[in-house]
Amino acid sequence: MRKQIPILLLVLLIILLVIFAAGWYIHSGEKLPVIPPKTEKQSLEMSFYNKGTKTTIDSGSPYFQQIQAEAENLLVSADNALLELVAPETVKQIKEQESCLELIYAQPKAFTLSFNNLKIRPDHLLIPLSGRFVGETENNGVIFVGSQKAYSSGPYVNRRGISKLKSLLNAAGVKEF
Repeated sequence: MRKQIPILLLVLLIILLVIFAAGWYIHSGEKLPVIPPKTEKQSLEMSFYNKGTKTTIDSGSPYFQQIQAEAENLLVSADNALLELVAPETVKQIKEQESCLELIYAQPKAFTLSFNNLKIRPDHLLIPLSGRFVGETENNGVIFVGSQKAYSSGPYVNRRGISKLKSLLNAAGVKEF
């Protein structure tokens, strides 16, 4: 019985030290950093490029989710694919000489394309808003998809066009195409 008393005293002393340390920390004025939970908005970066100038679209914008939904809808409702080799120079040229919208996901996102039931998991999308991938008479929407920081060849085409996407971007304050 006498051997149990020192063990109980030791446990009691440790508990008192923990309580004392917690009380001291709380009253010292230091606060634990608050890390907000990762939300869908934080897991997506959306940028508009116009002739080399990059503008990040604020996730707090009332149009952010609508722009995201329309861009993703253009992809899933695509009705064809281009037989086009997409070299890094092509993407660079679009960003530096034309205008486009780029969505970069923190994690790959799953999509199923309606025209061929293909399941893809890109981590970024690029949609030209001007230049040769939009066309002069047909306002096609071309959607480049990529993973591992490179865009894949064979971008997808949505013949319904990008006019709704442009309207949403205009409403969000993006005026240059």
